[in-house]
Amino acid sequence: MNTDVEFHIRQNYPWNKLPANVKQSLGNSQREYDKHVLLYSIRNQLRFRNNLVRHVKKDERKYYEELLKYSREHLMLYPYHLSDIMVKGLRVTPFSYYISIMEDIMNCEKSYDSLPNFTAADCLRLLGIGRNQYIDLMNQCRSSKKFFRRKSARDLLPAKPVEISVEPWWVAQTGYITEDDIRICSPAEKRAIDKMIDSGPQLAGSMEYNVVLSLYNRGYIYLDVPISDDSCISVPPLEGFVMNRVQGDYFETLLYKIFVSIDEQTTVSELANVLEIDLGLVKNAVSMYCRLGFAIKKGQVISPDQLHPSWKSAPSVNRLKSTMDPQKMLLSWEGGSPVMEAGSSATDTDTTSLEDQDTASVSSLSIPAGPTKRIAFLFDSTLTAFLMMGNLSPNLKSHAVTMFEVGKLSDETLDSFLMELEKVESTAEGEAQRYFDHALTLRNTILFLRYNKELTPDQGPDVPNIGLPLDLLRCESLLGLDPATCSRVLNKNYKLLVSMAPLSNEIRPISSCTPQHIGPAIPEVSSIWFKLYLYHVTGHGPPSLLLSKGSRLRKLPDIFQAYDRLLITSWGHDPGVVPTSNVLTMLNDALTHSAVLIQGHGMHGHGETVHIPFPFDEEDVKGEFSYTNMCVHKALKILRDKVDLKHQCGYITMLNCNNRHRRRASDADVGGDSELGAGFDANGSNESFELVAEENNGDGSKRHGTEGVSSVEDEWVPLELCFGMPLFSSELNRKVCQRIVSHKLCSKDSLQELLHSSRKLALKVLSFVQSFQDCSQPADPDSGVSGPLSQPPAESGVPLPALNLIFKDGQLKEWSGRAPPSLHISTGEEKGAWPEGEHRRRDDELPCAVFHREECVYERKSPAETLAPEQLLQTCRPGDLVEFVAAGQYPHWTVYVGGSQVVHLHRAEIKSSFLGQASQGRRGRVVNEVYRFRPLSPDVVVQKALEQVGITGRDLSWRNSECFAAWCRFGRREFKMGGELRIGKQPYRLKLHLPGKQCHVLEFQSLEDLIMERRRNDQIGKAAVMQELASHLNHEGGGRGEAKGH
Repeated sequence: MNTDVEFHIRQNYPWNKLPANVKQSLGNSQREYDKHVLLYSIRNQLRFRNNLVRHVKKDERKYYEELLKYSREHLMLYPYHLSDIMVKGLRVTPFSYYISIMEDIMNCEKSYDSLPNFTAADCLRLLGIGRNQYIDLMNQCRSSKKFFRRKSARDLLPAKPVEISVEPWWVAQTGYITEDDIRICSPAEKRAIDKMIDSGPQLAGSMEYNVVLSLYNRGYIYLDVPISDDSCISVPPLEGFVMNRVQGDYFETLLYKIFVSIDEQTTVSELANVLEIDLGLVKNAVSMYCRLGFAIKKGQVISPDQLHPSWKSAPSVNRLKSTMDPQKMLLSWEGGSPVMEAGSSATDTDTTSLEDQDTASVSSLSIPAGPTKRIAFLFDSTLTAFLMMGNLSPNLKSHAVTMFEVGKLSDETLDSFLMELEKVESTAEGEAQRYFDHALTLRNTILFLRYNKELTPDQGPDVPNIGLPLDLLRCESLLGLDPATCSRVLNKNYKLLVSMAPLSNEIRPISSCTPQHIGPAIPEVSSIWFKLYLYHVTGHGPPSLLLSKGSRLRKLPDIFQAYDRLLITSWGHDPGVVPTSNVLTMLNDALTHSAVLIQGHGMHGHGETVHIPFPFDEEDVKGEFSYTNMCVHKALKILRDKVDLKHQCGYITMLNCNNRHRRRASDADVGGDSELGAGFDANGSNESFELVAEENNGDGSKRHGTEGVSSVEDEWVPLELCFGMPLFSSELNRKVCQRIVSHKLCSKDSLQELLHSSRKLALKVLSFVQSFQDCSQPADPDSGVSGPLSQPPAESGVPLPALNLIFKDGQLKEWSGRAPPSLHISTGEEKGAWPEGEHRRRDDELPCAVFHREECVYERKSPAETLAPEQLLQTCRPGDLVEFVAAGQYPHWTVYVGGSQVVHLHRAEIKSSFLGQASQGRRGRVVNEVYRFRPLSPDVVVQKALEQVGITGRDLSWRNSECFAAWCRFGRREFKMGGELRIGKQPYRLKLHLPGKQCHVLEFQSLEDLIMERRRNDQIGKAAVMQELASHLNHEGGGRGEAKGH
């Protein structure tokens, strides 16, 4: 649906008052406008009265029946805001609504993952059916088919709701009650019904608790969750949240926006103003949170005089909070957890529920003149993945789910979070140690930033200095808001932003001038460009070669011949150390779809790294260079003049490549040599290079002696600089915290200096990047990023290198080594890049299938016949996915929206183009059926596509045109960048069907990565893929990826 049309429908414009241009976009057809009005109203579950739809659809009952049918088919949440119509008029209760949804998906034998997150949570609340219960029901349903008496899905589903949690402040209203219903009611139930009929709706708490539950379970009453303009809510750790999939409908999108924006001090009306969303919609969303138990309404919700005695023993998620002495929160950050000072013990037994733990929450504090704004600690999904892994603590997972799904952990819930972190052990085995280290260091960071009066020495004489509250915010969730809304939310709630370090290259850092940000100033500062900038301004750094996408190496460049290990960073991925023995093939493979930075790392095994915290203390910059005094290194002296290290915090990594005198294994810190050389995953995963494990967790000063350690200054060079607070090393984190306090980085003067220096650094880095850009080079036309191993979400909008650059002998310059004739290897989508007649042959495409665990989610058997653009126009229908293909090119996917137009991702922008223009002479085909996911309705697909038109650069959320088009049709977050956690076992398998009934299987951690590899196969063609596989299998001599028969 056209955004202009949608705007005028939302504003209740009748046809005769529409502007001429809007009428023209509808073909000057009032009937077409009426269709759009009806569709918009049903899709957004609008009330019939007081909306434009009442002039279009005359039959109110039929309208609500269509709305209910649409909501059920699209697995949407029950429209609780229409309960008076649904229950009284149609006699459809939430229980019967979800039973019919469950029956439908069971009859279609769909997986539990097909339910959207919030719908699944409400089903669990009312039906008691979660993932395990659903699997058990499906097994019973299938097994019953083998016997003569087959049980239907409906026979296996519950006959009545499970006992739900009801708050006393909820309002009970009568539903559809007949005289027959009244006859079977108990006297107490009859009295309750009579009271509601005579006196109107009643507070649930004013009636007998068991009567309320009994009437609700039988559908005689329904419960409203009233939210007023001045209501405030808090979000405790999520319990009962189901991490399935994101549907993408209007209400779910709204719920996620409010999740990351809400806080306990902001009223509902203020939140609506900040988000610039209709107040009624915000009330509906907040009401849904409270109903699902994901939020708690603050304040006195019902007076004790009104509360019926039977409620005193009733379970409730909104118990009155016990108070806590505010003075006990006034701690130095070294004093320990506020929880501990309040009398709670970290060794409490695990039988204490989260609800009980929360009784000591800071939400009960009433500090008279306390600060209104907070500190925000920005983290990425990598941290939540670590907290979900390894069974760190019994109840830690619920907090991790909250951090990932809500995108926020507010100060009021940090006490229970800290209690769980207290239970994490300090030692673990193997890779698990990394998860434990991050959890423990995160705890120390929270204790340091939260209510630390040493960070706020200049609050003023009239304001008691108790420090500032702390919220944890997930970067990806903030980036889900549009830039203007994100800025309003941050400015309203926060005085200071602090980033973890390093942030994953998979996401874009938050750029903020106000509030000030201790972290990367702009996305380029977290990119490969900043490394080269450091080497350029200091004249020091390891030998480095940045190759643009499409370059090829015939041999390893001479500057790396002496090295045994290389540090490889593909664009937008974390770096990895690989041996030089087999690096050439891997590099050329990565270069087909990514720019790559190659750096010398170690001449005799792995290089040695040391992390130096900044800002530097005065004694740090005195004396002679030594292993324990690297701050006086000549490169760092130059760096201090070029980059403001006085008003920022973070660490500099120093590298010694000439590491003849290696530490003994017994002296190495945990996470050392054994993890440094994981290398490239030759089996096809697009997580090309494993993370570089940190060899030294401190800044070098805590070593057990320096015998055999090189202290020659020239052997050490700066490798990288990261802004923010490190979480991978507790020792490094402790020193950074000490320096934040000693250098008063959070004082007003320091933050003002930080603002100016951050702007200067941003301008210098942007100017540096621009100086190495070839303006004549076209951008990659098929993506907002550049393919499988190229720009990730963090890098969206960060320019890719147009030239090959080399840093050698203290100078950065263009490299004139052997590269293809044109450095801008085309993905085949520039106009005229390939002759129009050079179409891809159908037999040049390799059949394949994609499996998520055991479920097939994509299959391409024999490729469909391609058609010329003019023929496609005769077969396309709005909402269709159209794929354009040609030999040697990446496939280009578009969404057909009608009127001969398509919407597609092209040259880092979502565009609306004519189909013939988008084809650029290539042939195409409709590819609606290759993905096995349930599609959205054509109107929704078209609307979703048109809503994205105009999005460019760093605001893009898709890696390529296929991911964008598939997201529009299926609405699944797996197609968006960072939509899945890359943790644990690789759940996706790409099965390539080879000649001779052979197959080859590749494993991936996300659908996004798998799509990029499959598109690369399409681009290079069947013969090249077969050749790669043959070479790989010969090299491996068999193994996991070995071809095998069906």
